[in-house]
Amino acid sequence: MARVYTKIGDIYRTTNKDSRFIQLVAIDPIDMNADVLVVFSADAKIEDVREGSATLDFYVHSYAKEGLRLGLWEKVIEGPVHVAPTSLKFKNYYGQDIKEVADEADGLDMPPNPLPQLDSLVPR
Repeated sequence: MARVYTKIGDIYRTTNKDSRFIQLVAIDPIDMNADVLVVFSADAKIEDVREGSATLDFYVHSYAKEGLRLGLWEKVIEGPVHVAPTSLKFKNYYGQDIKEVADEADGLDMPPNPLPQLDSLVPR
């Protein structure tokens, strides 16, 4: 299989019947050690995604390369990132609710808190 390259700004289209556009907006080696992908609404057009006027549906930590290898999406084009990584708020899983669960579990260690912010990981 050929080597797969991904980079921030790549825009993909899902290959299922409910096709959507996805964009790689950041690479997060600290929190989940994964890519940060934003998924746009089902009615978004490629022009809207490139211009930054498409509606953001949700965002996830995932692996863009693996989605390409598995045929879950295909690269459409490269475009500018209009989503500020600081606007993407993931659950703070170091909070009190998770700490209580970890305290009751045997041998589960929590990572140090606070961790670096996601916006410090985006190349400028």
